[in-house]
Amino acid sequence: MAADFEPTTTPPQSAEFAFFPAEHWERFCETALVQARMAGLDVHFGGPGRLDSSDGIVYSLLPLAKRLADRDIATWDEALEAHFEEMADSLNEPVGPQHLRVRLMAAGSMPPEALDTPFWTEFAPGIWACLVVELPTLIRTVTPDDL
Repeated sequence: MAADFEPTTTPPQSAEFAFFPAEHWERFCETALVQARMAGLDVHFGGPGRLDSSDGIVYSLLPLAKRLADRDIATWDEALEAHFEEMADSLNEPVGPQHLRVRLMAAGSMPPEALDTPFWTEFAPGIWACLVVELPTLIRTVTPDDL
């Protein structure tokens, strides 16, 4: 399964991803990207632990990695296919205040163009705060259409 990106060979160096088996990280990233595209999402690998869309949405792979870490690797393709189909469907669901969260991210962990949107602000030196939508199947950055 070839993809047009260079996945990192190990999970992001953060405590959030410490649970994930490092030897399966590259396969997880490649499979996630392929299944997301097959579900109709226009995404590319944006950096460790995320997929970025052409319209500026950043999708965290953390919730998905947590769900798959302890599963048999042979079941990943099916699980990823179902996940991204649900995700694509959920993009049309209305977003309410109960879905909004603020996430803190290290500088450099998001695409530079994202910082030009009103949903990012520098929280502290080297730390950025971002308004995100948290749904059962995904965490993604907010878009103007969500508000």
